[in-house]
Amino acid sequence: MPRNSYRRQSLIVNNFFTLASIIIIAATLTLYNRYFNQEIETTSEDKKPKTYLRLECQKDNDRFKVISHKLMNSSLKAIENGHYKISGGFVKKEKDSILEQIVTKEKIDNFYKNSLNIPQKENISKYLHIDYEIIEGNIKNSDKYKSGSVKTLFKVNGNEIFRYYSDFRFYDENEIKNIIECTIKVYNNYASK
Repeated sequence: MPRNSYRRQSLIVNNFFTLASIIIIAATLTLYNRYFNQEIETTSEDKKPKTYLRLECQKDNDRFKVISHKLMNSSLKAIENGHYKISGGFVKKEKDSILEQIVTKEKIDNFYKNSLNIPQKENISKYLHIDYEIIEGNIKNSDKYKSGSVKTLFKVNGNEIFRYYSDFRFYDENEIKNIIECTIKVYNNYASK
């Protein structure tokens, strides 16, 4: 037999074992990442599921964002102890603003306090800051008309940890109140996870 045929056979055998080695290594890494490395990932406090189930009170156009689960858990304790402050105001249209004729800032503050259902403590140095804006604007959003929006930010030490944004269709005090109640329910739902 010529010498080249032995080389071709040995080259084929060598290539076969190289391919088999690559497949075995790839399978081993895949199994390791799928079954063994998963325990490390799920025990991490910062890793939380990215999908959220909507509550009944939420509308289709409501938007929210959980920025820090870890801080949300501790902020819930602050609320339970009455360590929170509420502040906010109106963002009005330049002309013909009727928002403050419908609802006052004091009523909005009370909507938040009543939804939290825990009395706010005075003269505290550390607290959860709940900042809101009632945004007025006659805007046609796709096929739906809206009169304005309620935007709520939850902050710890100036850092935003949770955001909720919802539109209202009518200049109605009860609709705004329902949005605020839903905001607190959604916050409590995700802070307690």
